[in-house]
Amino acid sequence: MKTYTAEQVRDALALLTLNAGNLKRTARALALAPSTLRDWRDKAVRGGEPVPEKKDYAVLWAEALETAHRYLMEKAPEAAFRDLVVWAGVAADKHLDYSQGRKGGGPLINSEKTVVVFDL
Repeated sequence: MKTYTAEQVRDALALLTLNAGNLKRTARALALAPSTLRDWRDKAVRGGEPVPEKKDYAVLWAEALETAHRYLMEKAPEAAFRDLVVWAGVAADKHLDYSQGRKGGGPLINSEKTVVVFDL
């Protein structure tokens, strides 16, 4: 049985909130069993675990975009133009998903805020 740190549980619950409570999407993105995530959520609601602190997702999103932009600029010289255009389209779509509350996958930001993965 795998054990998780309190920080991992808090991050998972924060992502669950960002995904509007969508257990399946969040569990898939984190490679967790949905039942594990459901148990964590239920314990947090009942008061058995601390509820994750409120995070400023606008700041996290801005940092994620900045990180993704730096990564893109590093990879751009060796990337094909088509790959750059696809990346830009996905990034723009995800930004609209997040900023306008559209349905779709949200950004996944690890606790170190160094890796950005888009849930496609």
